[in-house]
Amino acid sequence: MKNNIVYGSIFLVITIIGISILYVVYQNNYVYFDANKIHITLDNDVWVNKNVTVTVDYDGNMRIKEYSFDGGVTWQKSNKYTVDKNKKLEIVLKGSMGRKSTTVVYRVTNIDKELPLIEVDDNIYTAIDNDFDIANHYTVSDTLSGVKTSLISDVELINVNEIGEYTIDISVTDLAGNNANKSVTISVVNKKDPNLLENKKDDKIKNINR
Repeated sequence: MKNNIVYGSIFLVITIIGISILYVVYQNNYVYFDANKIHITLDNDVWVNKNVTVTVDYDGNMRIKEYSFDGGVTWQKSNKYTVDKNKKLEIVLKGSMGRKSTTVVYRVTNIDKELPLIEVDDNIYTAIDNDFDIANHYTVSDTLSGVKTSLISDVELINVNEIGEYTIDISVTDLAGNNANKSVTISVVNKKDPNLLENKKDDKIKNINR
């Protein structure tokens, strides 16, 4: 009776181990990766001026051993990958027995760490008592995420009725949150000043918020 119990226990253990081995073999050799079950998410999907974390999840029964974000050149245990600039990722998943998924191409296009560009005329002169528009003397741009706001501060301080130099600030913010500032000096001069020959963009002063 005692021997029967021992043999029975051994048989049960061997059976459980055998079933486990068969299950692992089945999962990794007969259950194939389904590309539609590979899900990729970002921790921030709008324009940002910082690193972005890419997370890869698999909805199927395949047990994932490693992840590659460069087409299988390098592998890592974590399903998270940090991206510091816009780039193309080639994501491959590897099962516990070495089976690999097809390559999924994913492009990260929401990182912008560059400041907006403010371009201002080198020298800005206007004749006393003339109308004047600072907007004719500068441009703003942002090649990645695009300009969100452009603001001129203290433009009301420019007095075209009095000769002198007036300094204003131009502030530009892009959609990623980067901010650029530039100080601009406008010279109000006598109508016979020779510098006016280089400045033919005069009209009315106005504050611009765009």
